[in-house]
Amino acid sequence: MKKLALIALSFGLFTGVSAPVFSAPATSKAQVQDKKEAVKPIVAVIKASWCPACQKIDPTVKQVMKESMAEADWVVFDISNKESAQKSAAQAKAMGLEVFFKAYGTKTATVAIIHPETKKILKVLMSESRPAKYTEALKAAYAAI
Repeated sequence: MKKLALIALSFGLFTGVSAPVFSAPATSKAQVQDKKEAVKPIVAVIKASWCPACQKIDPTVKQVMKESMAEADWVVFDISNKESAQKSAAQAKAMGLEVFFKAYGTKTATVAIIHPETKKILKVLMSESRPAKYTEALKAAYAAI
């Protein structure tokens, strides 16, 4: 499942097609009992193919995504054109992220870390190309969850 999620999300970053968030289902009572460990922050990326800042941060975002795939659920919202923006808005609504998307859905090169249950935005990084900033933000998110 994790390989499928990585492939699907990587495909989305390379092609501009947004991919759904994947999360492995609980398989044992021990996993279900420790809910805090099972809950992962959502990392939402707003990007567009025409955006120079998106192109600049793309290698960093891909690196961080690869390194934190098991610790966070990633979703990419592509707003490159009207059709992809509408699909992204619908996907955000289906995920309960419509408030986030309404506030940031036109701001390319945005990466937000969101609480998975409350959907509260924990951190927003804009045009950030330093991997350490993403790592710091994810650590803070884990502590907040």
